[in-house]
Amino acid sequence: MHIEDLSPSTSRHTGNLMKNGCRIIKDVKNGDRIPASSSFRDDGSDNIYIIADLDNFNGFFEFVEQLAEKFKKNPIQMAKAKQLAPDLDPELFIHIYAFGAGLNKQYPDRTADFKPRKRTTFLRQPKGVAELIEAKQAACIEHSILANEYLRRQGFDTEIFSGAWLRSFEENKENMSEKHTWVSIKNPKGNYIYDPANPMQGYPRIMAMDATEQQQKEFEEKIRHLSKDESVFLATRSVIAGLEQSVSYYGVAACLGGEDYVLKSDIISKENNALVNIQNMKKLANRGR
Repeated sequence: MHIEDLSPSTSRHTGNLMKNGCRIIKDVKNGDRIPASSSFRDDGSDNIYIIADLDNFNGFFEFVEQLAEKFKKNPIQMAKAKQLAPDLDPELFIHIYAFGAGLNKQYPDRTADFKPRKRTTFLRQPKGVAELIEAKQAACIEHSILANEYLRRQGFDTEIFSGAWLRSFEENKENMSEKHTWVSIKNPKGNYIYDPANPMQGYPRIMAMDATEQQQKEFEEKIRHLSKDESVFLATRSVIAGLEQSVSYYGVAACLGGEDYVLKSDIISKENNALVNIQNMKKLANRGR
């Protein structure tokens, strides 16, 4: 497993320089211990881990693959896939759709008892994904670990990204991001974000970058060289036809993985061509704290 920790952050509680919990995780192997601070912790610590017990899910992955093959052999299903996501590789869409369907079929109650404080207590000792699902405490990181592994087994280029998510942005309001984990996909037809923990109106949340290729490169560069008070987000839009206006924002926030105010200047999009300018970030972020 390879973990790339992203920009440092200064704790607003202690004033100490610390990792902000944002990271890119690649090449996960069975038994790897994945740091999970950015998914549910609010203190920035790195002493909480999820065990990637991938071999416990071999049967599940086979079940999902069988679902995908069944869909692919059905011309009506393939036609529907192309209609729903015309700009997306239909093979990729079918596998993502099958993953979500399989997850709901085999683990319908995986989040039924999720409570952040209860989960934190439960994870004082490292737990496997299977234990968290059995305890009905699954969060975004467990969804992403399984989705990443399934898609990798199907030959797709994926990685796990723990960072920050802003559901929507409204002008003249204090827009607060939240800690989150998702799967980044590199595909010949484009780069995508798959957010397996947050389906949209019954469809998988597959987001295309609402940014130019050059802006995406700027984002990749920026997340690796942020100063302690900076944040940067990419605007994304659903690839599902009819949900084009469902815009949300994924990236790296200044404080402890994700919980922070987001300014319009923090967002890279086709409509916002300026590079990230965070001069007012500190002032706004400290408001009311």
